Amino acid sequence: MPVPIPVPASGDRPGRRRTVRAGTAALALGSALGLLSPAALPAGAVGDGEVFDSSECQNFQATPAVDSWAAQRLGLDEAAELATGRGVRIAVIDTGADTEVPALDGADVSVVNYTGFEATVEPGTDLRDCRHGTQVTSLIVGQPGAEGTDFTGVAPEASVVVMRSLERGPALPQDGQPPQQQQREPIAPVVEAVRAATAEGVDIINISQTSSYDPDYEDAVADAIAAGIVVVAAAGNGQPGAPTPYPAAWPGVIAVGATTRTDAPAAFSQSSEGLQVTVSAPGEQVLTASPSQHGEVSWATVEGTSFAAPQVSGVVALLLEREPDLTPAQVARRLRRTADPIPRSVPDAQAGWGVVNPVAALTEVVGAQTPAPGPVASPTPAEDYRDRPPPDHRARDRALLLAGGAVVLVVAAAVVAASLPAGRRRGWTPSRGDRPDPR
Repeated sequence: MPVPIPVPASGDRPGRRRTVRAGTAALALGSALGLLSPAALPAGAVGDGEVFDSSECQNFQATPAVDSWAAQRLGLDEAAELATGRGVRIAVIDTGADTEVPALDGADVSVVNYTGFEATVEPGTDLRDCRHGTQVTSLIVGQPGAEGTDFTGVAPEASVVVMRSLERGPALPQDGQPPQQQQREPIAPVVEAVRAATAEGVDIINISQTSSYDPDYEDAVADAIAAGIVVVAAAGNGQPGAPTPYPAAWPGVIAVGATTRTDAPAAFSQSSEGLQVTVSAPGEQVLTASPSQHGEVSWATVEGTSFAAPQVSGVVALLLEREPDLTPAQVARRLRRTADPIPRSVPDAQAGWGVVNPVAALTEVVGAQTPAPGPVASPTPAEDYRDRPPPDHRARDRALLLAGGAVVLVVAAAVVAASLPAGRRRGWTPSRGDRPDPR
């Protein structure tokens, strides 16, 4: 277990400091991301799930949309003919979210609070940072065709509860503050949110953030999976060999990497010791909706595994709409088996078994020989390709051996049958060519 290391934390107030085992970091590029070492962080207030008012979110000016290449790459129009996520409940553990953005108009989204209100985006205001949570949520339940665009969430008819457990997302370049300090937040609200989601009986938990190891956090995630909840987590943004990201590296969690327009692993998509990425999804220049109450959408193109993970959560929602009895382990196997291979051998350290394929996952015919689900465990490189069991050749080998023996017997019988007439004519004596030389 890591030993807590007390260090100064920016923004502490008297009586509000304690030592915790881990901190969390929302994942997006454009800031100094990285796993947080054990540190002394401000405790903040752990909320009890009170309703979060979207009017407290900072807004951004409306901006035009670009093409939603991620939606096109995943074939979401075709997938929508098969499932839309109806009846599936998803918890998004993140910052707050602005439910008033036009891209979420008509979506079933609520926001509750599990963290404090100390941090604001502008000094002297009560505005909160809802950017990261809004962007993640829009990728799951964004409504099709907002403002005439080709944008859509993966599962627009799913139900989302955003559980605010982070006060801030990654800093914008113009924020003028050290982004690492903004990301140093206590783990307790995240743990509380995961436990609340489990108690609520959601179907999926999306966690687009990473932390260093914390045993309470690990227990909360394990309890969620044991309850049948599919936990999807971003694999993290970092250089190869970066510290192990949690919860993505814990057993049973679907760890999601990021890919580019060419299906190659994004350079920032993390690979680490102890992490086996399950599948990947578009994570480069992904179109999302940002907080805006100006009557028009503030679109943003973003990068990071934070935004690959919710697309996979959306695919899981489509799958659970059609097959609600699937276990977390069965869902993970389905995603691996039906993923589109990338231009590398798989499983790949950054992209796992390939790019998630919604239509293939929804239409795969599972035969009677599909292995029964076993204990939930994270995939490892030792597992067989696409999680299929190794073929048992023993029965085949026995059949080939018997067949070969039968062929030998048939040939021998034919030889004997051909030699019988000649033998009778010779009175069963050896033929001339077989007689011993006279001495």
